[in-house]
Amino acid sequence: MRHEKRIVEFEHDPYKARAHLKDPTVCESCKATYREGRWTWTAGPADAPRVLCPACQRTRDRYPAGFVTLRGGFPPSIATTS
Repeated sequence: MRHEKRIVEFEHDPYKARAHLKDPTVCESCKATYREGRWTWTAGPADAPRVLCPACQRTRDRYPAGFVTLRGGFPPSIATTS
């Protein structure tokens, strides 16, 4: 008899908040607002607690979450020269 088992890998994200933030919380850098478990671009109240959001923390640390590579022909007005 064969049993299928889903293996769940360990999720490690040093930028993920260790505890739930208060609703709402505002990023002190980009002004994004944390509501209902997620960061959004809606305006938050002026008296909301301030923290650095995970994206701003990564930017401050110069630690990207990924890379984008563009290939192909580009118009001369936006092409870069070396």
